[in-house]
Amino acid sequence: MLEESSESGREVWKIEAIPNEERARKTRYARSVHYVDKERFVVLRSEMYDRRDREIKRLMASRVEQVDGIWVARSLTMLNLVSNRLSNMAILEINTGLDVRENFLTPRTLTDVAFREAELQRLRALID
Repeated sequence: MLEESSESGREVWKIEAIPNEERARKTRYARSVHYVDKERFVVLRSEMYDRRDREIKRLMASRVEQVDGIWVARSLTMLNLVSNRLSNMAILEINTGLDVRENFLTPRTLTDVAFREAELQRLRALID
């Protein structure tokens, strides 16, 4: 933790994350700084830095709402400070309390299309 400060009118913890040696070889980020809302435990802003300690990306969260007792940001904006582009993601629907099997959260899900689709079909049936 770097310090306690405020972000968007909220009290936050400013936390620095530095990748371990193995992960550092696989990422372009030398470190990241996250501003975590102390009350709601939601990241309101993240800054990603390159190896020369230049901020190259910034993630900003907004429309923080409580859904089924869980605080979530419904809008996320990623600014690429190198290319001067931005992407915005609006979360329209949130489902909580789903039974996601542990084997779904593995590299197999990314590489095995049939496995992934079978698991997603099972999850979709839970919310329909």
